[in-house]
Amino acid sequence: MSSKLPKTRVIPIGDFYERLQLEYLSYKFRIFIYCRAFDKKKFTDICIKKKEKIDQIALENRLPTIFNHAGQQEKYLKRFFKENGLPNFCYRDDYQIKVKGYWDCYYYFINGGSIRYFENNEMKIGKIKECNIKEKKVIIEINNKIIEENFNNVTRIFPSNFYQDLFK
Repeated sequence: MSSKLPKTRVIPIGDFYERLQLEYLSYKFRIFIYCRAFDKKKFTDICIKKKEKIDQIALENRLPTIFNHAGQQEKYLKRFFKENGLPNFCYRDDYQIKVKGYWDCYYYFINGGSIRYFENNEMKIGKIKECNIKEKKVIIEINNKIIEENFNNVTRIFPSNFYQDLFK
């Protein structure tokens, strides 16, 4: 015999549907940036369940999804990825913000990652040498020069097909 826990909150279906798609993007993105096979497997399993739920809600309510509508993909990419700094990862609670947020930051700004930033209105591209999560700064190497930048002043660079792969 199985028992279900009672739901502790009531969220309008539209808000829930939007949140679910952002959560999917958060976990799918983690698959690409985390290194451990254990994490990738866990996030893949979560994405499968979230996609099933998204598809179910879309079917029942005749809604477009991030999986079948280019406009929705663009909308959610803009909401998830900021111009600079960390993406808008979804977290369930303060504990997840602290723990998963730390690891999201660690893997997003992982050593060796390509990064861009602006210096005197000129875009510069370098490699991450080190990440100081506590200070919210990255050490970047560019042309054998080392600089330090705040997280909010830099953006990771990914391959051109990367963004479309988030919806597969």
